[in-house]
Amino acid sequence: MSVWNPDNIRDVAESVGIVNLNNDVTENLARDVEYRIAQVLEEALKFMRHSRRTLLTTQDIAQALRVLDVEPLYGYESTRPLRFGEASLGPGQPLFYVEDEEVDFEKLINAPLPKVPREISFTAHWLAVEGVQPSIPQNPTSADSRNLELMSKGPNANSTLAAMSGSGNVAVKPLVKHVLSKELQLYFEKVCNAFLDESSEEYRTSAYSSLREDPGLHQLVPYFVQFISEKVTHGLKDIFVLAQVMRMAEALVQNKSLYVDPYVASLVPPILTGLIGRQLGGNADLSEQFALRELAASLLGLIAKKYSHSSHTLKPRLARSCLKTFLDPSKPFGAHYGAIIGLQAVGGAEAVRVLILPNLPTYGALLKDGMAEENPRRPEAEKVLAVLFGVLGTLREGRTALANGHNGVVTEDLRERLNGKVGEFLAAKISEAGEVDMVHAILEVQISSSARPDTFTGIGIFQYEGPEKLLEVWFAPSANELGSSQPTGLKAVPEEVWKDMLDLVNCQVLSIVSSEDVDAYLLSESSMFVWPHKLILKTCGTTTLLSGLPRILEIAALFAGFPKSAAPSGGVGIAAAPYRVFYSRKNFLFPDRQRGPHRSWRDEVRTMDRLFLNGSAYMIGKMNGEHWYLYLTEPNTLLTPPASPKGDEEVTETKFLQIPEGGLPQGGDANDETLEVLMTDLDEENAKQFYLENATAVAEKRYRNFDKDNNDHVDVFSNNSDMDLEDTDGTRILPPELTTEGHALGTVVSESCGLSDVYSKEKFPESRIDAYLFTPCGFSANGVIPTPDPKANTHYFTVHVTPEPHCSYASFETNVPHSQNGQTTAGIVKQVVNIFKPGRFTVTLFENKPSDTELSGIGEAKYIERQAARRKSQMEHIEGYRRVDRIVHDLDGYDLVFRYYERLDWKGGAPRLGEERI
Repeated sequence: MSVWNPDNIRDVAESVGIVNLNNDVTENLARDVEYRIAQVLEEALKFMRHSRRTLLTTQDIAQALRVLDVEPLYGYESTRPLRFGEASLGPGQPLFYVEDEEVDFEKLINAPLPKVPREISFTAHWLAVEGVQPSIPQNPTSADSRNLELMSKGPNANSTLAAMSGSGNVAVKPLVKHVLSKELQLYFEKVCNAFLDESSEEYRTSAYSSLREDPGLHQLVPYFVQFISEKVTHGLKDIFVLAQVMRMAEALVQNKSLYVDPYVASLVPPILTGLIGRQLGGNADLSEQFALRELAASLLGLIAKKYSHSSHTLKPRLARSCLKTFLDPSKPFGAHYGAIIGLQAVGGAEAVRVLILPNLPTYGALLKDGMAEENPRRPEAEKVLAVLFGVLGTLREGRTALANGHNGVVTEDLRERLNGKVGEFLAAKISEAGEVDMVHAILEVQISSSARPDTFTGIGIFQYEGPEKLLEVWFAPSANELGSSQPTGLKAVPEEVWKDMLDLVNCQVLSIVSSEDVDAYLLSESSMFVWPHKLILKTCGTTTLLSGLPRILEIAALFAGFPKSAAPSGGVGIAAAPYRVFYSRKNFLFPDRQRGPHRSWRDEVRTMDRLFLNGSAYMIGKMNGEHWYLYLTEPNTLLTPPASPKGDEEVTETKFLQIPEGGLPQGGDANDETLEVLMTDLDEENAKQFYLENATAVAEKRYRNFDKDNNDHVDVFSNNSDMDLEDTDGTRILPPELTTEGHALGTVVSESCGLSDVYSKEKFPESRIDAYLFTPCGFSANGVIPTPDPKANTHYFTVHVTPEPHCSYASFETNVPHSQNGQTTAGIVKQVVNIFKPGRFTVTLFENKPSDTELSGIGEAKYIERQAARRKSQMEHIEGYRRVDRIVHDLDGYDLVFRYYERLDWKGGAPRLGEERI
């Protein structure tokens, strides 16, 4: 029985000429109308709730009809609620109608007519004639221009300039109106007045406590940040105001309920002013000035610790500002004092070791002059000397105390060695104080050449993770077996779709090199290669590569046309089941900095298990040495069904050496071979060629000699629009692309370092290299190598370099078969190692086995010969290195050989262990 009256159905039917409607039809139509109206109301209520309203409007109904693909009703677009009147047609038969507004026609007729609008017209006038602005009414006069420049641009603009322009009383309204309740406005005023109230300590303490603990102050955060900035700017001579706004900033940062991350960039400048400002507090007592700098330093350290996770460049930028002040001899000793404690607060003992200590010999001479008896700056210099003792004392942390329990005496031998580390003046002061522990701690520090002030590298806060995560997803055994997908498979996916996927991985596309078989994407963090049947994604740093895997499966189904499968439990609605998946990586250098599913190998395996059934996880190498992780699936991979709510999920066990039989597929491509060389601890002098400064010097030298020797040039010069620019002395001006990061300098580096010779143009005339050099250092390159066999896929190689000494790393990966390039695997490895000169490196060779049919074709004897060639002594003896490990995995479908080498003179200690949890 329907609630909707069947008589209404008959009335509508009769209005369209249908009479004598069957009762059953009427009942069914009434129930259907009731259902449809309820459906519309449910959708309309959703719009109402999402709009934070409790009153349903006609606009909600119209939006609901659009969602249900029904033509919306017209004529009811008013945002005001409709008024319904009620009339009775009889007992129990109410009629509801819309109450229309009554219009008095007499008033409407006698009302004055509105003004006729002017027709739209256009007029033209000269803004300038040959650079001169004509004096016409449409153009402002010079006086008007000066007034415009001096006018106050906002409520916080300079009031003096506003007064000069004659507009001091003009109130400029902000573009965005931020509505605050009267309670919050009163609270803001009271707190600001309390912080600046010198008469009542209790009043200031209460305001500090409230700002530090109250949770409902989110709307006031930008106002407090602006207040702090204004007071520092206009109150540099008032030490009390400066100290109080620093405490206000401290309260904001320590309030656990406030989200201050977006305002850190605005909060840091006034704090840096309080730390390294030239003149603070006017004639205030010296102790108060230094106390203010110490407060600012502690606050800066707190900000660096709390917000560096959301901005990895925060610590380097803070340290760079402090270091610049510390190395500027024109700055007062007070600013140097703030810079020293700021560096120690931001970077800890590592910053002292890498940034302060190498510059002490030079700074000691400046400090010696300041300590002279007649120097008026002597009190400040003494403060700096004391703080230097304090920060150098942090180098003793972790060292065993002297057995006799006292400081002892610094011998002449120790003092001479100390002179070379900190200079004669500071060495003498440390020796006089008898700080033997400090002396030994300083002498144990290995000062890197990279700690020069102009390069600013080597500090631990630049811990960049060079080792990449490598994901390889196959959706078909080969490009010739795409099945029912698009004719071009994954290559049919638009670039914008891949870019959206890479946003999930946290990297961006720098450039793309396309060919008939493969698209090579050079990324801000490594590379991506897309064939019709497979995809390779390789990312470094703290990227979240596995976060993009569910989206890749979805893209393959939606855009590439691969068959859709039951949705896995990985959070995607539609997915294509891959043919096979490989995921691998080397042990991380800085595992604690990883994010998302990459915090440990166990988490990565768990993420893969949520997507795929029957995956296998392996660790190759020593647990307490260099090792390599691998996860791979069976052929014709099955997606994991949605998880059931039973207990804890099981994680695939990581196997170490024992490989189960019958677990892996036969190779798809006939020459599926991947060589990977992962190198760490690069030679520092050799690694300088991957710095922007060095590359610019090389480019300039070649550019100057361009006319002398046309054979010795870089390809990009021929396409340079600035080729004919000359300086006043007749020499060519270096184009801007050869002084800034980009592809031009990337090409220079790839040629100068020898990378372009690995697969040279002579042997591979159709090959293409896409290289990029970063600022201030770092290098990436993709290479596309066509194969002579038209039926085979185009091959690739990719190179990525992180040259900073404390985290130096380089990787070389290629799938060019040794049978094609005419070189042995050992020859390629030697050539790559000679380019980068690592302290240690690993080599992994992943090569498919021939199928039974292929094996009978090439002959078992020839296959055994190929295996022997892979194990022959050439790979055992890389010149200048000794092989430490060799592990051979005989997989069903693939052969995997893992080797680890160390330089013969290597004294750098044990490798990093990586994650604690396997």
